[in-house]
Amino acid sequence: MHRITEWLLRPDRLAALVLLAVAGVAIREGAPLREGIMGPGLAPLVAGALLAVLALGLLLWPDRGPTAEGGAAPGRRAPWTFLALVLYVLLLRPLGFALASAIFLAALFRFLGRYPLWMVVPAAAASAGLLNVVFRWGLQFPLPVGPWGF
Repeated sequence: MHRITEWLLRPDRLAALVLLAVAGVAIREGAPLREGIMGPGLAPLVAGALLAVLALGLLLWPDRGPTAEGGAAPGRRAPWTFLALVLYVLLLRPLGFALASAIFLAALFRFLGRYPLWMVVPAAAASAGLLNVVFRWGLQFPLPVGPWGF
């Protein structure tokens, strides 16, 4: 029993269990909203399913702490991620969704993922472009447009 408690009380596993619970709520709440393939229940179902997959991944392959290359422990990255998210929200209106998303993703890829700049710029631009296409044209979400029209 002590071994199970020790396994469950690791912060990454506790977070995974909480995320699984949130995913379950999203799936349960989204299921009755179905009205065709692109109905209002699609977003909570997809988000819940993706969150469940990520949480299961965290349960099965937990973080092992600092990397051999001397990377920061995950707990030290959380404040920087939160700061990047706050800056992203503040930049959404003046820069628009596409550009603010590209900057936000580039910062996450570069500083938290430690990827080289030659990989970060095209990956962030492609990801922001794909998000823009999916939300603006695919789902018809009214997104903030920056001074350059995108």
